[in-house]
Amino acid sequence: MYPSDLDITRWHTTLKYFRFSRGPGGHGGNMDTLSASLRFDGLAELISLFAALGCPLQAIAPGAPRVERGISYDPEDCCGLVDPLEYFPDFAKPGRCKLFDCPCIVAVNRRAVDICLCGAGDPPDYWSVTRQDYRNALKLESAFDRLGLVAIRA
Repeated sequence: MYPSDLDITRWHTTLKYFRFSRGPGGHGGNMDTLSASLRFDGLAELISLFAALGCPLQAIAPGAPRVERGISYDPEDCCGLVDPLEYFPDFAKPGRCKLFDCPCIVAVNRRAVDICLCGAGDPPDYWSVTRQDYRNALKLESAFDRLGLVAIRA
């Protein structure tokens, strides 16, 4: 089974910002991930950070239909709804996107952008971390350093 304990130990010594977390599995449906966080301070820095990552934040058009908290949606009902960022509601959640040609799952909280790598492959397996995810982590860390981005070390 990949990754082995030896792989994980090697990753934790070679990766500066990304850390491996094994999902507990079961009915929770939690996945294995390699994840890192990039710090920002305020909306202007958040917008600049996403521009530097090559994935500009998407502003939500006035009057666009949005996901409303506390409402359950059937899959067909939420098509076309925009899911706003919790702390910056004029912008849409990035979710699954590509950073420097690496498939990621990206979330934004109050002061950090969380980047998760999992399932790189064809077809993608979002429950597992692959060798390509590890290579993508190295590529992203190099880009973070080159751009002078501030990663939060785990």
